[in-house]
Amino acid sequence: MPDFSNMISIKNEDTDTAISTTSTSNASISFASDEEFFSPPTFEMNQKHQMILDHIREGDEWHQNLQHVYGFTEAESCECFSRAGKYLHCSEFPEDAVNQKLFPHAKKGWVLLREADRLGKTYPRELRELDRRARAEGKGPGVF
Repeated sequence: MPDFSNMISIKNEDTDTAISTTSTSNASISFASDEEFFSPPTFEMNQKHQMILDHIREGDEWHQNLQHVYGFTEAESCECFSRAGKYLHCSEFPEDAVNQKLFPHAKKGWVLLREADRLGKTYPRELRELDRRARAEGKGPGVF
């Protein structure tokens, strides 16, 4: 008879199914029914998902506008984008990070990137759900 005294129960966040393992490394996954096992996870958009998507779209628009609206070269656009990422974990965007022409645009990118980072840390489950939905629709990673 198996020894269940060392049983560990883990709740899987992605599927809300219980996974149990014993000290003998036996594992079983419990589903309410065969239908639950064979049906794909459903996706229901909520306010958190929408907030993340809106912010991603705002960041994409900022990045596209660097060349199409403000007339920056590809190199200048890349400079704004890379400096936003370089200083992501700084409390302030340094005045000397880029030249004065690019500064307001690079700083805006930095603000957007910091907010995206915060949303990802605050709502990791919703971000995973959006990513899973995008992959199911045949989109690449991070393309929503």
